[in-house]
This record gives sequence, structure tokens and C-alpha cells, in this order.
Amino acid sequence: MPIVVLGVVVSCNLYIEKYLSDASLFEQVFTNVSKGLDSKGEWLEGDTIIKLETGEELGPFRIRVYFQRGYYERLSRPEFYLVSHHSEWTQSFDSHIEHDWKLCLSLEIETEINLKNPDAFGNFLERLGSFLVDASIYQGELKELGPILAKWPGKERDHDEKGFISAIAGKVESLNTLCPCGRNETFNKCHGKWVDNMISKIIDGQFNRIRIYGRLNG
Repeated sequence: MPIVVLGVVVSCNLYIEKYLSDASLFEQVFTNVSKGLDSKGEWLEGDTIIKLETGEELGPFRIRVYFQRGYYERLSRPEFYLVSHHSEWTQSFDSHIEHDWKLCLSLEIETEINLKNPDAFGNFLERLGSFLVDASIYQGELKELGPILAKWPGKERDHDEKGFISAIAGKVESLNTLCPCGRNETFNKCHGKWVDNMISKIIDGQFNRIRIYGRLNG
């Protein structure tokens, strides 16, 4: 019997299987777990400690993960928010933390995680762990060196349309290949339309549709 999850009709078995699997995995990684539903969607929240190879521990970090519209159809990514560290960390400069404390784990186009893979949520949790290590390093440098000298230790892109376009130029070989975002759609039918809109907004004329797609098609 179909049920409605976040406004989307999905099969009861699909919802239950996906939710129980992800919730179980979350509870293996996080402690003091709580669950809820608000205007952003269903969420899980818990504490985690990152253990480094040196034996050092980072955290605990309190994280909330949202499963938004389309997640149970495996069309959208989970979104991670930092609940702790608001008084210790900053969201400005290159912190990769948005104004509402949403964590920018990667550009969606560079996720390289297949949303239809049963292990997708586990892959996102691994990405979260790497992000928290990088964020801890950056926040430490920010306090010690200041915003000019502090440098994000992981991969970076421009924080605008050019960053998105430079990312897809290195990931998409042709318009008919699968989009790297993980939705199992061709790029032309998925983020290709979004890229068209972005290109039209770039003012300096350095990029245009013909040049971008010329690069994509090699």
C-alpha cells in the first residue's frame, strides 16, 4: 500500500527498508541519537567522535542529518548540519559551512556517490568524517593564523558559478554520459539544464555554452 513521505508517494516497503537501514547505520556511528520531523524533512541527530590514526580524538560533534523530498526515491542527497561548535567555529571565509550551519561536504556534481547504491548513506557518513577532520584543521588555522593565511586542507572550488562549471568540465565527458551527481540520469537530462542557466548568468564572457560543451566533448 503506498504511503506519503515528505509529500512524495512511495511504496511502504521501500520507505521502511530505506529508513530502518539508514537509521541503524546512523546509530552505529552516533551516540545520544534523537529523531524528528520538521519543515525541512525527517531528521536524525547524534554525537560522534573522530578518532585519528595518531590516537588523537576530535569532537564530540553533534550532527543533524535531513532526508528531504526525493530522498526515499533516491533522487536527493541527505543534508548534514552542525549542531555543536557554534560558539567555537566560524561560518565565514573558507569554512565550507553555510549561514544555517549546513555543511558543504562537496559540490553535488562532484559527490561521486550513486544514490541508488544500498551503501550510499554509509558513503556520505564517511565523507562527513573526512570533512570534520578538514574543518577542524581549518578552524584551528583560522584562530592561529587569521583568515588570510588559513587554508582549507581539502579540495576547493570557486564559490560561484565558475566553480561549478570547472567541476563539471573535469567530470563529464559528454552530454549523454551519466551525471556525476549520482541520480543515474544522463547529464543532459539532469544537471545539464542547470549548467545552461548558470552559464547565462556569468557576466565576464569567459564562459559560454559552446565553449563549455566543447570542453565536455573533448
